[in-house]
Amino acid sequence: MLLTNACQAGSDPEDFPMPKRNVLDAPAELARALPRVLAAWARESRGYQQMRQLYDAHISAASLRVEAVAFLRAHHAAHLRGGGRDHHVPYRQLYSAVYSRGGSE
Repeated sequence: MLLTNACQAGSDPEDFPMPKRNVLDAPAELARALPRVLAAWARESRGYQQMRQLYDAHISAASLRVEAVAFLRAHHAAHLRGGGRDHHVPYRQLYSAVYSRGGSE
């Protein structure tokens, strides 16, 4: 599962063939998108078949978990330092979802 922003790469379906609903226009959208994705994981993941085919040889579930955890830690650390708003991101729920799918701390 990938959520990205509407940057040049994230907006390019050649690089990231993914559902447009998961290309976020603003950081505040992350707080709404995460619960939706976690609640409907099977339905949401079906929209990534083309991306899986494109990146399957280069990216694994394990490498994506490592990157997701690194992102969440950096995002949370920035919030704790006062460098950004957390937009009510449910960190515990996210870590739990990542680790329950085979990740490790």
